[in-house]
Amino acid sequence: MVEGYDVTGGGIVLNAEKSAASGTTFVTENLSFRAEIFDEFYYDAEKREITHVAETQDKIYKIGDVISTTGFSFDYPTDFDIILLSECGFVKIRGKKIISIGNLKGYRFEKVPLVNARELAQCPK
Repeated sequence: MVEGYDVTGGGIVLNAEKSAASGTTFVTENLSFRAEIFDEFYYDAEKREITHVAETQDKIYKIGDVISTTGFSFDYPTDFDIILLSECGFVKIRGKKIISIGNLKGYRFEKVPLVNARELAQCPK
């Protein structure tokens, strides 16, 4: 195995190893959204690149869970919404507690800071 790929037989890729999503996941009974919002990153000025901190632990959050809004590389307010465009989902956080997780079709803006959880993407129609 090399970086998750079976390369036996002279370097020919035979089978890709399946890897579980890591990092932060928001779940309900029917939904599961992966986000990089609480992952730790830093800018390495010498290498001129942004590096993911390997010590970031996998976390699964559900409605009612209290979250940490500060870390090595982030500082969020106590009330904010997370938009997961690539997965067409949202998470509402009030008083550092998750109060709602759902599909974007049911999202209503409530005049709190809005954070994009990952890359810009477009929901499928």
